[in-house]
Amino acid sequence: MIGKNIFQYRILEKIGEGGKGVVYKAEDMRLKRLAALKFLSPQLIADAESKERFQREARAVAAMNHPNIVTIYEINEWDGQLYIAMEYVAGRTLNTMKPPGARADDGLHGSKNEGRSEPGGSPLMLTDVLEIVLQVCEGLKHAHGAGIVHRDLKPQNIMVSPDLRIKLLDFGMAKIITADPLTRESTTPGTLNFMSPEQLRGETVDPLTDIWSLGAVLYELISGQPPFHAETAEATIYSILFRDPAPLGGICIPEVSVLEAIVTRTLRKKRDERYPHMDALIADLQALRPDLVVPPSTSTVVSSQTKIAIAVLPFTDLSPNQDEEYFCHGLAEDLINALARVEGLKVVASASSFFSRNRTADTCDIGRKLQVQFVLEGSVRKSQQQLRITARLLQVSDGALLWSGSYDRVLQDIFVIQDEITMAIANSLQVGILQAVKARQARRYPQGSEVYNLFLKGRYFLNKRYWGGVKRSIDFFQQCIARDGTYALPYIGIADSYNFYGLHGFMAPKEAFPEAKLAVLKALEIDQELGEAHATLGYINCFYDWNWPAAENEYRRAIALEPGYATAHAWYSLFLAMMGRFDEAFSEIGIALELDPLSLLINSIQGLIHIFSRNFSKARQCLEKTLDLDPDFLLALIWLGESYIFVQAPDKAIELLRRAVKIDPGMSYAMASLGFAYTQADERDKAKSVLAQLSKMGRKRYISSIQVAHIQMGLGAKEQVFKLYEKALQQRDPFFLWFKVAPHFDSIRSEQRFREFLEKTGLAL
Repeated sequence: MIGKNIFQYRILEKIGEGGKGVVYKAEDMRLKRLAALKFLSPQLIADAESKERFQREARAVAAMNHPNIVTIYEINEWDGQLYIAMEYVAGRTLNTMKPPGARADDGLHGSKNEGRSEPGGSPLMLTDVLEIVLQVCEGLKHAHGAGIVHRDLKPQNIMVSPDLRIKLLDFGMAKIITADPLTRESTTPGTLNFMSPEQLRGETVDPLTDIWSLGAVLYELISGQPPFHAETAEATIYSILFRDPAPLGGICIPEVSVLEAIVTRTLRKKRDERYPHMDALIADLQALRPDLVVPPSTSTVVSSQTKIAIAVLPFTDLSPNQDEEYFCHGLAEDLINALARVEGLKVVASASSFFSRNRTADTCDIGRKLQVQFVLEGSVRKSQQQLRITARLLQVSDGALLWSGSYDRVLQDIFVIQDEITMAIANSLQVGILQAVKARQARRYPQGSEVYNLFLKGRYFLNKRYWGGVKRSIDFFQQCIARDGTYALPYIGIADSYNFYGLHGFMAPKEAFPEAKLAVLKALEIDQELGEAHATLGYINCFYDWNWPAAENEYRRAIALEPGYATAHAWYSLFLAMMGRFDEAFSEIGIALELDPLSLLINSIQGLIHIFSRNFSKARQCLEKTLDLDPDFLLALIWLGESYIFVQAPDKAIELLRRAVKIDPGMSYAMASLGFAYTQADERDKAKSVLAQLSKMGRKRYISSIQVAHIQMGLGAKEQVFKLYEKALQQRDPFFLWFKVAPHFDSIRSEQRFREFLEKTGLAL
């Protein structure tokens, strides 16, 4: 065909070929312009009826005129072959562009040009993705308004110009929305990975079919893979009809979380659960424009400058017996979780809000301290099954009352009350809630107020973070499960409790972490979209399974599902630091602190990361700030003490670590660190005395062999050190994660035997 004249067109080159035909680039010699000629495959027009239907529908498409739809010049026949002459679009199809987060050298197409993806260069930015998809929506909206459904939307049918303008191609497969018998379905047109469930079932297509296909295109555009794909066509069809796609957060950069709910809604199996029309989809995409104007790969959470910031304080207990503190805290925490899902809100996490309430009386002062514009406060009067809840939304700048509500209900109405308060605040602040997010929130509720009451008690005692409190929390969570085995959150509570035991030495890791894993997997069996569960599973993969890729995948998925979950960001930051990825670690801990600025644990983790990166002065600043908030917070005391060991100030270290041991004499971690400090001060007898105490404690409970090894290292007993490491390896000691970066091991880091332990745990990479 190359070089042939087809009427006024001279064929220049072949530019595409597929099941529907061959496309050539041609010169229109009459009008002196380029054109694209598509010669249709004979099987598409095998009989007169098919040919007539195609020509009729193609004429309707040719009548459309829109900047995002390729213009059809004519439909004609040459030498027995039907062809379509259309506008030639310079650029490349969407399937050749790199998804956000792809590497520049991963072999995909795509050079850096003002943030655009060009052949051989960098991936798309999320702002580019949004711009592309909005243009596709506008083109489809125009077609649907003309009564036309594309029904074969896929990345190969979306042409992208160098300046990121798009044109929709291949409307030759489109269908006019009409009852005319010439347009009835005789086959199932489309491309399998992007075909909607109703297309696969041979049902009538409508604009909602294109919305589904656009969701599949968007999923592939941001993840690099189709939402439904299997080794065989039959398996792919089954997945489209009956399975949900993998959450984007588990396979993409965390920033895609802002698009997760939109993609999920477009890919609903039932048509009435999708966006009802293109305008609704466009509205949600347009609402994301402020959220996506952020540097790539820096934060899942939008900057506080682009969102309204609010804090929820624990409600005041006005109950007759003043014994409902757990309920007041629980109500506030659940409102925080609900508001964190509201588009346009930045919500300060519970640790900071609760900490501030415990120390400051003036609500507006609390708001200023937490750097928020609004504060929600209230009270609870609970007597048996009767509730009276009041709530007030205050503007921090002047104390103005923006909204107040009072609810006299029975206990089983608590979930309705929470939803009403959430919606009232959203309306007062003029921010919106995505329906898909609201639906996910609803699945968090148990069957009955009694179960919820037990759960709140369990969470209250778990948050106390001491052995006796955690033991009580497990009991309450188990009571929840006995009454409602379909409620996922108590399983996460049990998992977090055993994780606490396993990390802090209250149980042997081989006993605690498997119990935690059983519980969290049960939670995920109930609900795969619980961000807290994925974060907890990441914690287990990290500290016990030593499966680093799985741990990172779960942390990223948790953050995608729950961007406002400060704990997930904190755990992920610690993981990144222990892998030696400090730039990423400081970015994540920064997000966690923005969400929960007064959290004792998160501030302490920031200090620990500075210790790992050998910036001991910054570590001390962070840890001293934490101790200003709470002078008795053990982890901050221990890590601050250790930071002085590494700058050859053992006397100061001993002073701090003695304080820690005095606060909790049973905490082996504090005692072992004190023993290590004694060795650095050359107080060998005191160090040996600590070893004896740890040995005695070890007859009744688990003691970390790695912590004991620190003291032996300071005493110069190198052979004993490596024996203890071998024992710790068998015990799955979670402190093995520190091997790669912690300064505790610097004196033996060059030893071959030490490098072998790094190899055994997969930390050598």
